[in-house]
Amino acid sequence: AAGKRCYLALPRILRAEGLEILKQSEPMLTDEMVDGYLIRNMDCYPMMKRICTEHPDKLLMTDYNLYAMNRSARVFWEQNVQHTTAPLELSGRELRELDITGMVLPVYGRVAFMVTAQCPNRLAGKCRKQGRDCKPVNSDRQPFLTDRLSKQLPIASHCRYCFATIHNSEVYSLAGSGQEVLALQPYAVRLDFTFENRKETENVIKTFVAELREGVVPDKSFFFRQTKGNFI
Repeated sequence: AAGKRCYLALPRILRAEGLEILKQSEPMLTDEMVDGYLIRNMDCYPMMKRICTEHPDKLLMTDYNLYAMNRSARVFWEQNVQHTTAPLELSGRELRELDITGMVLPVYGRVAFMVTAQCPNRLAGKCRKQGRDCKPVNSDRQPFLTDRLSKQLPIASHCRYCFATIHNSEVYSLAGSGQEVLALQPYAVRLDFTFENRKETENVIKTFVAELREGVVPDKSFFFRQTKGNFI
């Protein structure tokens, strides 16, 4: 009703069983309320490409983990999807050289350090999956791994597809770099929310809107436990 597009973010890992789940879910995937799909692996690409061919109103977008770090890769994706997401590995200078005009640029979110089929919950004898059913993700408490610097890496379990995502302890954020972001002229900027509550989510959205639309740089308190990664 607000004129926004709704994309489905597909699993990062898709094995034979997961692909079968997607096939069985095709009526839901092609529902008129779904505008497009964020693909995160090559295994689902042929199926989603077929769906988009059969339903021209559906759009395809690649996530940042699908290789687009040179012009040849970019040309390939531009010929096969509507939008690509800029890779996180590149610096601001390298993104300018790549020319990400028309690409989606992630500006906020917990980056996936590792996507693993060796789910920590299962290895700890606490697998939540029973057949094809599972409990809601992280329904009891938020599990995490502790690294050698005593930083906590939060874990999101994706029980239906039997894999887990281990996230960075710090949030990737380009807040405070609004002018550099706008100079890159991306098609859109992207905010990823994982463990934020309602109030935190609202604050992040308002902060980025204020900077990117009105030039209001956030105060220092907003930058707690954030990193710009390779951007700067």
